[in-house]
Amino acid sequence: LAVSLSINVGSSLVDVSPLSTIGALCVAAVADPALSRRLFYQLLTWGFSMTVVGALLCQLFAGLIAGAS
Repeated sequence: LAVSLSINVGSSLVDVSPLSTIGALCVAAVADPALSRRLFYQLLTWGFSMTVVGALLCQLFAGLIAGAS
């Protein structure tokens, strides 16, 4: 259950990553190349950090969710 939750939550949390469609559209909408590069790295940092945060939260709360079922 914890692994399944981690995959589902992680895939939702990283949707704003520049490697996803939404994140790529956000980066492409910025006209200034310097700001675009900065936004790319900020979104990439967000995406990588959310994979760790999402997995940790799922590991912590998987027992509570499984007990409620």
